[in-house]
Amino acid sequence: MTEADFTVPQVKLADAAVARRINRALLQLLVRAHAAGDVDSLRTPRQQLRQADQASRYDADEKVSRNYGRGLVGADYNVLLNQGFSLLFGFTLEFVGVQPMQETGHVTFDLRTGRPLRLADVVADEPAQLTLRTEGAINRRMGETLVEIVATINDSAEVAGLTERFTGTRQPGG
Repeated sequence: MTEADFTVPQVKLADAAVARRINRALLQLLVRAHAAGDVDSLRTPRQQLRQADQASRYDADEKVSRNYGRGLVGADYNVLLNQGFSLLFGFTLEFVGVQPMQETGHVTFDLRTGRPLRLADVVADEPAQLTLRTEGAINRRMGETLVEIVATINDSAEVAGLTERFTGTRQPGG
């Protein structure tokens, strides 16, 4: 479904109630990003998109509508995974204000229920354990990268500076 630059995918499934739940959640993602107060959630999806588009074009200070939008002016989604009972969307929201900005994110749905999944629903690790594993992986990769960099640098002072910068520790004699 598209209205102006707002694109919202429409999921079609054998279970129509699950598809409606997912479609409604995707639309609400856009509406929340825009400004929930400007969009009537009881209206049809097309009407909500039209309201979001009109609200982005309305200049409240001058009380006029513009040909261009401000605030949220565009949204796009991509299916990143559709496997088993999981459906993962990546999305990009485009904002215009003092300077243009893009926000990216993702949302995963359970195709059996249509409900959004949280990280804890998809990952077996507890958050603290996941943090430790992620930090370990980042530190390992950073170490490998530093070894590669050091191998190409012949200046020991430069190596000491890089080590201090990335690890926060001084090398002996540095």
